[in-house]
Amino acid sequence: ERPRKILGHTVYHNCAAFIKVVVPHENEEDDEIPINPLDQTRIHPEDYTLAEEIVRDVTEDDYDEDDEKEERKLTTSDYDKVRRNAHMLQHLDLEEFSAVLEKENPDDPYKKKLRRLELIVSELTNPFADLKPEGMCGFCARSRVDFSLGPCLH
Repeated sequence: ERPRKILGHTVYHNCAAFIKVVVPHENEEDDEIPINPLDQTRIHPEDYTLAEEIVRDVTEDDYDEDDEKEERKLTTSDYDKVRRNAHMLQHLDLEEFSAVLEKENPDDPYKKKLRRLELIVSELTNPFADLKPEGMCGFCARSRVDFSLGPCLH
């Protein structure tokens, strides 16, 4: 919420996935600084609900069965646990989850969700990691150059 207030809604919405919010370690649990742990990733705020659903799903064993999974507020320690234990996300069937989301929201302009889910999982485990293949420059990664004929020469 704080970055959104500083930048304004439209600017924040357009650049949210490119802003890296860093919270000083001593302020991580400070209620005066309302930073969502997802603000420290490239996950777009429109996808926060998907990311939260994934984190709830993989951390649900840590909570009582009486707790409603959707009602439980996620904590920084939930996100930290997922980040430290990437293997927790390996059992997820992202293709099935994507198919369910696409069926539930047929009019969604971004209805192909599989790639978005893969990026969410990647960011949950390794925020702001360099996603381009080793040895590939940024230009070639963005233009999706085919390297079957040889390496990047840039």
